[in-house]
Amino acid sequence: MNYNLNDIPKDSRSYFKRLFDSFKGLSAYIDKKKMFLAIFLVLISSIAQIVTPYLLGSAIDKYIAPGNLRGLGSLILIVGVLYVITALTSYAQQIIMGNVGQDALFKLRSVIFEKIQSLPIGFFNQNKVGDLMSRINNDTDKLSQFLSESILRFAGSFATLLGIAGFVLYINLKLGASLLSTTIILFVITRIISPFLEQANKKSSQSVGAFTSGVQENLTNFKAIVAFDRRTYFEENLNSLATNAYKASMWAGFGNNVLSPVYDFGGYIAQLVVLVYGIYLTTHGQMTIGILIGFLTYAIRFYDPLRFMATIFSNIQVSLASWSRIQDILKMTSDLIQVPESDETKAKMTHSDKEIMCFDHVTFGYKDDQKIINDACLMLEKGKTYALVGPTGGGKSTLASLMARLYDPVSGTIFLKSKDIRSYSTEEKSKLVSLILQEPLMFEGTIADNIRYGNSEFEGMNDDNLMSHFHEKGMKELIGRFQEGLATKVDVGGENISLGQKQLISFLRIILRQPELLILDEATANIDTVTESMLQHMIDSLPESTTKVIIAHRLNTIQKADQIFFINGGSIEKAKSFEEVASMIQQAKRTS
Repeated sequence: MNYNLNDIPKDSRSYFKRLFDSFKGLSAYIDKKKMFLAIFLVLISSIAQIVTPYLLGSAIDKYIAPGNLRGLGSLILIVGVLYVITALTSYAQQIIMGNVGQDALFKLRSVIFEKIQSLPIGFFNQNKVGDLMSRINNDTDKLSQFLSESILRFAGSFATLLGIAGFVLYINLKLGASLLSTTIILFVITRIISPFLEQANKKSSQSVGAFTSGVQENLTNFKAIVAFDRRTYFEENLNSLATNAYKASMWAGFGNNVLSPVYDFGGYIAQLVVLVYGIYLTTHGQMTIGILIGFLTYAIRFYDPLRFMATIFSNIQVSLASWSRIQDILKMTSDLIQVPESDETKAKMTHSDKEIMCFDHVTFGYKDDQKIINDACLMLEKGKTYALVGPTGGGKSTLASLMARLYDPVSGTIFLKSKDIRSYSTEEKSKLVSLILQEPLMFEGTIADNIRYGNSEFEGMNDDNLMSHFHEKGMKELIGRFQEGLATKVDVGGENISLGQKQLISFLRIILRQPELLILDEATANIDTVTESMLQHMIDSLPESTTKVIIAHRLNTIQKADQIFFINGGSIEKAKSFEEVASMIQQAKRTS
């Protein structure tokens, strides 16, 4: 299955359809009660702003022009109250929407984390970590800013625009129409430029993701960069990524700000039209001076929020691009799902008490046109040790990944304890099958935290009880290889402990799990013979019923195997003897 986020085809729906669906999808992460309360406060603030110019115009006509100042004080008090209401409601809106934005950010990131954890290994193999980090951090943060700032300003500006438009048309239809005339032109310009803004912002987000990915990859492999003296390449590579991100951000910034001066110009034209036409109406006795001044105030207040909306509209493009990148992840579905056993697979069950795993005509390839495992049939018995050998790239690790169900076969069925392996839940399968890799994974914390990792049975056990557990199994000396025992600190990635110690921790995890099938993928390839002897002792301490599958290049590590499988070119052959394996490997080397 293709999990590459960059291969997702462009959405062919219309711009407004995508915009509507984006807001609809994003609404699932918004506290609607707080949102409606904020919108209610926005309406109150907008009404106060709309009424104020009319009251000021009335004051000029009724009190100032005739020289009657008796009722002016009351009107000024009313206007002052409206200003206070506007200030208080604006402050309350910001507090509420700030909470809404942070709450949505938390929910959104939680959903993304949950989705990512449900996706198979293939998803992570096809996408760069840096790009995923950019989507989780940068894109969600842009959405949070949009919710806490932009959407509130957009709602307030929109309500003010509608209110002013209705008010001026009611006061004087002709002058009101002249005030609104330029908005049609501005709408057309906005509609034309919208697709460009969306693509520019999406490209900018992608370039930031690529830069983040490049930084992450280079810093992770910085030891190799230093060892091979590739600092210059490192610098040139990051400079190239930074340049691309800079250019994309510049284009996006240019596009996001291009509407603001256009809207400014439209506002100036509207004010000029209102002034000229208003003076004409005033001189012909069709309008008072107060109403004209009120109209000029409305012209300014109408195009101010319209200009804000132009800026906010740019933020919408940024948010739309970010939401699109987040949706790419949320729409992903795992092909590794628990499925009920079919009658066909039940009919193939061997129901053997000796069997732990069976491959029934299994075929697998990472790509449709490239088969790594082809029509494999093999059976593993309980308590036996099996070895997988063959040339590099022959399919050994792929076969181990299928056994651990990191992937599902393209065709055929894998049976675990006479049941289709897909019918087990993830937790059930993990209890039965454990995999130790050549490169052990460590997490920040203590040795005890890393040993208990992923083990629900022992996750609540304190260090003293955990130590007693290992003491009973005769492994106290192994824990003593760490300076502070189980309390030894582990840095990020385990940089402060040796490779042998990391692998020792991996094996101690398995001792706690007691799996029925243990797969060792080159687990002792990079460690010294003393540590390897200790690890072998730990493997031997497992129950006799534990089936072990060993992948190794060094033939001395598989001499005690009950059965050896030679894997090369998609085929799996049983070797009759250790000598025959050596001969097969030599033949494969000559062929390659």
